[in-house]
Amino acid sequence: MAAGMSRNFNVYTPDELAVFAEKLVNAPVYVEHVAVENAAGKVTKCTYDQASRCLIYEAEIYDQAIADKVRNGLIKHVSVGADYDALDVVDAKVPHGLFNPELSLVAVPGIPETNVQVLEHLAAGKSGVERLEEKDLNFIAEKVASKISENDSAALEKLKTEIVETNSRLSESEGKLKTTESACAETKNQLTIANKTIEDLRKQLPGGGLLKDPPVIMPVSEALALVKGVLPAPLVERAWGFGPQRLCQDIKRVIQTLEAKAGGK
Repeated sequence: MAAGMSRNFNVYTPDELAVFAEKLVNAPVYVEHVAVENAAGKVTKCTYDQASRCLIYEAEIYDQAIADKVRNGLIKHVSVGADYDALDVVDAKVPHGLFNPELSLVAVPGIPETNVQVLEHLAAGKSGVERLEEKDLNFIAEKVASKISENDSAALEKLKTEIVETNSRLSESEGKLKTTESACAETKNQLTIANKTIEDLRKQLPGGGLLKDPPVIMPVSEALALVKGVLPAPLVERAWGFGPQRLCQDIKRVIQTLEAKAGGK
């Protein structure tokens, strides 16, 4: 992607591309633009080059058939798709705030300068597993070696410090684990006691169980309300004969017994 006007009359400014570069990292690579079934890989690196006023990218292709077409030179261009926050319309369109990008392998690009080059060649090993060629391994080794210098001793010391700190945190975690195991054992002991208490309750309750076929139990307060509900008013009681009055006396004794059970309430 280059600063300037594309074939579809979009004008990309250098400032916009400089901001957009990091947004393109980890964007998917499609074939002929957005469609999930056309996904072939992803962008792994992207920077804006001020000298050429272009976006320089690296991408990995996971689809073997597409990778072979790239290696054989059948796919030579890419095209970027993205949304934008605003659009200036002059003699062309000038998008601003590009986001949600994707990169596509295309036959006819919007910007003719776009291109694809193979960074690393893969060859099938004897075991059938793909491996890097020796020249590629040498290239990688040289890149790694170029980053090693005497100044790396500080980084090494930092790494050692981080290892010591990690070991310290590991020891602390092991101590917490032992504490947790001890608490777990105590919880199991309490659970055993609770189960024994439940079993004792089962033996004490009528029917011998808490959950399976429990006996029908009514609160004393409800029973007391029911009995009081059938007791006639004193005026009615005095108007009755001796027999009904005797029955009312028996009901009153039942009420007194239930009140005693309910704690005098």
